[in-house]
Amino acid sequence: GKLQILAFLGMIEISTETQKPHYLCGGKLGYIPVGNLGSLWLPWGTSKASEADLSTLRSKELNNGRLAMIAIMSVFAASSVPGSVPLLNL
Repeated sequence: GKLQILAFLGMIEISTETQKPHYLCGGKLGYIPVGNLGSLWLPWGTSKASEADLSTLRSKELNNGRLAMIAIMSVFAASSVPGSVPLLNL
């Protein structure tokens, strides 16, 4: 169960970290090669969006994730320290 999930995620991590060029050095971000199929996420090239559109969508997704992290931290702060979130005291 848990070991299989961990092994699968480990294989994905190894396949993305060992590809040349690395995504931090000019490689394609989010590309996980799967044999002759292409990428794991878009195996048949089904994306009709351009690279610029994909980049914009990626940055929007990252910003949404950052906002969610700030929101959950404010919930934790409000539950553990009374008066730590001033907007809740209105």
